[in-house]
Amino acid sequence: MTDVNAMPAAERSRAAMHATDLLVQEHDLILRGLAVLGRLAWLAQQAPQEAPAIVEPPFPVADGRAMVTFLRELADGRHHAKEEQVLFPALEAAGIARSGGPLGCMLAEHDHGRAAIRAMDAALSAAASDPGAWRTFAVAAHTYVHLLSAHIYKENNVLFRMAEQALGPAEDPRLMAAYAAAERTSGLAETATYVTLLEQLEARYPAASATPNARELDGAHP
Repeated sequence: MTDVNAMPAAERSRAAMHATDLLVQEHDLILRGLAVLGRLAWLAQQAPQEAPAIVEPPFPVADGRAMVTFLRELADGRHHAKEEQVLFPALEAAGIARSGGPLGCMLAEHDHGRAAIRAMDAALSAAASDPGAWRTFAVAAHTYVHLLSAHIYKENNVLFRMAEQALGPAEDPRLMAAYAAAERTSGLAETATYVTLLEQLEARYPAASATPNARELDGAHP
């Protein structure tokens, strides 16, 4: 049994939360990242498709890479790791099906998201020599925005409610401690590092950015 009093202060505070509360908080961060990604996708759509940019790239590649880092490390490496290593096994043990059930669906969507991140990363690497890479980045980014937006809605409004019923509050301290252990073994930076990165990107690509179509900015598929 987890000894809550033996935990560091920050972990004791988190241990008092419901096991899904932290995940919902991380979802809020990811949704903010998706808003920025939608704006970057719109910029990529405007980049010239005929010839590669030899001197000045028509797209902020460094910011694209920063966004990929945020998604790969915060959204997948830290957040999805908590779900896959801690919450989902606990739900499966409580009787919620993996194969053919909601857990299997969520896991498949995690994999689809990873594929989209790889596609964005590859497009950024190819952009110096392939003018079509901007279109590839835009398509992969829009795919990710739509996938993760729907995925988060399903988890917040369906799966996490199932979790609260199946596990009960007595399981919360153990699960929160297991989340912390998963974070420590991930080898990734603290969440605050990714929050700072996100805030920097939000400052460069604010929601009020002037564009022809606000719906495109926020992630409509090209």
